[in-house]
Amino acid sequence: MVEVTSPSVEAELGADFAEIYMKSALYENNELVRQLSDPPRGSRDLHFPTQFSQSSWVQFKSCLWKLHFSYWRSPSYNLTRLLLTVIISLALGLVFWNQGQKINNQQNVFNIFGSMFSAVVFLGMNSSLSVQPFVATEGCYISRKICRDLLFLGLCTSTGTFSYAS
Repeated sequence: MVEVTSPSVEAELGADFAEIYMKSALYENNELVRQLSDPPRGSRDLHFPTQFSQSSWVQFKSCLWKLHFSYWRSPSYNLTRLLLTVIISLALGLVFWNQGQKINNQQNVFNIFGSMFSAVVFLGMNSSLSVQPFVATEGCYISRKICRDLLFLGLCTSTGTFSYAS
């Protein structure tokens, strides 16, 4: 662009680009923007009663609504979670088969509680690991927002969250 608007090109074409710009609609529009950018005398700065446009509860509900839609729009995640839940349930069911009918002492009761605990832990770990890719996409936006707030406060450095968020 520099070689197109150089003085040698102006001399070759016999045109003054600065003069052409001063007569253009773009220049007039920039003048209008410059005039409207200055506030009138006696006016006050904008003031809003709250920092955010919506309350925390409304923001929370909208985030849940968005996550609800992204959850049901990913059938691969739902199918994977369902299949792994069925497989783990069948495996734990085979391991602890007929344990409920042998309650003769305290150890058998502990075995039943252990089977329930292991089922809950395995299914919980499975669900948390399979949801990681979907949460990671949201985490990037959350990290950027947190880092922006921390930078505003002067607490964030160029390592850690900031380098991960960018």
